[in-house]
Amino acid sequence: MTEHIRGLSSAHLQSLTSVASKQQKAGSQDGAPSALVSLIGHRQYRRCASDIYHFLQSSLCMKQLAYGILELLVISVIPRLRDILVDVHKKMRTQPA
Repeated sequence: MTEHIRGLSSAHLQSLTSVASKQQKAGSQDGAPSALVSLIGHRQYRRCASDIYHFLQSSLCMKQLAYGILELLVISVIPRLRDILVDVHKKMRTQPA
């Protein structure tokens, strides 16, 4: 790729970068898919994106993700534990909190 860039003049390279940045700004609002924004509105999209971002940053989400990855790792290393883990999940669903 650097060989292609070396062959371009600086003016041509600047025009390419400016066109790319204009297309990025025109084609999306802060990276939002235009179909989704037109469906739910820009304000609602930003609110939902903020909620998702904050949830992904929460310790609860990180713990659940870590437990899920650990469970997949244990099952891949010791396949016989799959049935035990399935039973544990069933018991957790049926027991009242």
